[in-house]
Amino acid sequence: VAAAKTLDAALKRTGDENQDDIAEALILRIELARVMENVQQQEVYTKRLNALGLSQEVTDRLKLKHTTLQ
Repeated sequence: VAAAKTLDAALKRTGDENQDDIAEALILRIELARVMENVQQQEVYTKRLNALGLSQEVTDRLKLKHTTLQ
C-alpha cells in the first residue's frame, strides 16, 4: 500500500519527466493494482498509459522489465 501511495503522489506531479519514466511508473502502478486485485485502478492507470502514445514495442519492453510472474 505504501508503494502505491508513493507512485500515486509521483504521478500527480508529472511535469517535465520523460514519457518512458512516466510509463514505467504507470506500469508499476498497474502491477500493484493487479496484485491488490483492484480492477478499477488497473483500468484507470492502463488508460493513462495508453494516452501517452508510446509505441507497443516500448510499452512491452517496459512491462517486461516490471511485470511479476503470475
